[in-house]
Amino acid sequence: MPTLTPVTSNLVGIRVAHHTEATPKYDRVVFDFTGPVPLIEVQYVKHVIGDGSGLPISIAGRAILYVRFSPAQAHTNAGAPTAPIRVPCKLPLITEIVSAGDFEGVVSYGIGLNKKAEIRVITMTDASRVVIDMFQ
Repeated sequence: MPTLTPVTSNLVGIRVAHHTEATPKYDRVVFDFTGPVPLIEVQYVKHVIGDGSGLPISIAGRAILYVRFSPAQAHTNAGAPTAPIRVPCKLPLITEIVSAGDFEGVVSYGIGLNKKAEIRVITMTDASRVVIDMFQ
């Protein structure tokens, strides 16, 4: 019986927005992919360690939300990046988003926050997106 290899999705963009029209208000991060939505891990951590290097990643904020996607990559087959390494944000909750790695089929980011917040994770398959909402 043949072994099935999962399709590696490619991270191609990161967008952020603050939603004041909702109750409660929230900040949103959208990770855009080509290919299927990868598996997702989201958790609060004290530090983010760079994949591959093992070195700590500097992220502004009082709380860090760690996001991991697999199987995924954030580069072309030639090695050119397809997603930003650092996204500065001036939103009520989100301070910045920083790449922690794009290594061996795993893409990870740290999201710096002004404080821990309740989160909601939504996947959208019509346009292959992962949406993370952080409520004030």
